[in-house]
Amino acid sequence: MTPQEFLLQTEEEIALSLAIQAKKLRIIKNITQVEFAKKSGIAYATYSKFERTGKISLNGFLKVLRHLGRLKEISTLLSVDSIEELGIKEFAKLSSVKEKKRAFGKAIMYFK
Repeated sequence: MTPQEFLLQTEEEIALSLAIQAKKLRIIKNITQVEFAKKSGIAYATYSKFERTGKISLNGFLKVLRHLGRLKEISTLLSVDSIEELGIKEFAKLSSVKEKKRAFGKAIMYFK
């Protein structure tokens, strides 16, 4: 699948595509669903449902990635490395986040 085709998918289709890819990697490693679920710390029913539907919690998905040896790949998913990536205005907004104390002691974040 090309990146353009990927972008045209719905969230549900993307989730199912990821589940199919995870299943292929599990099969390549010659591990049954039961073994994979147990070693990943996920209930078998949860993992089986993930492979069929693409539905799983974020924590469950991270456990799947960890057990497949792919967790590192997600570490840069939401990183912001430069002004060029964000755009000058957005970078300026992030740079201007300040912490403000309220009278009752809770800190809040705001943009100036």
